[in-house]
Amino acid sequence: MATDLYDRSGYGVAYIHGDNQVIYLGSGEAVAYLDGEHAWGFNGAHLGWFTDGRLYDDHGAPVGFTQAVCPVATSAPPSTVDRQGLPERAGQGGIPGRPGFGSMPSQKDLEAFLRKGR
Repeated sequence: MATDLYDRSGYGVAYIHGDNQVIYLGSGEAVAYLDGEHAWGFNGAHLGWFTDGRLYDDHGAPVGFTQAVCPVATSAPPSTVDRQGLPERAGQGGIPGRPGFGSMPSQKDLEAFLRKGR
């Protein structure tokens, strides 16, 4: 089962796949994964937090949303083409202090934000 992720415009960009909690772009590229509430890049970078259906950046602004909490109407979900192989996971870096989470969506592009994990 997959959980779709939408950007601030309601466009389906990525999805979280099943038990391994890997985040894939619609192209099938694995770009990040969840470990508890933390979102990590495969390069070991801490990207942010995923909680209550929102993916927050390190400043506490929501950059991605599940359909249930997206602040605007959603378009079609991201495509789910064949998933590519998983890259090696680098050792996790430090976790920054958890910011207060805001409700104003980040101006960051969700796909670019997730690609920082490659």
